[in-house]
Amino acid sequence: MNKTKYEAELLQLVNSINPKLIVSAAISEYGPLFVVRLSNGKRYNLTFEPS
Repeated sequence: MNKTKYEAELLQLVNSINPKLIVSAAISEYGPLFVVRLSNGKRYNLTFEPS
């Protein structure tokens, strides 16, 4: 997958996340990293890297 297509797909995915659920966002050596908290209080790490 070329970089432009990857970036477009990543942007679409990130835009689909409800911003009220995001606890933190950062860029790691592997790519974007988000921590989200669901309504039940559980937290999940979401990382995205090209395949």
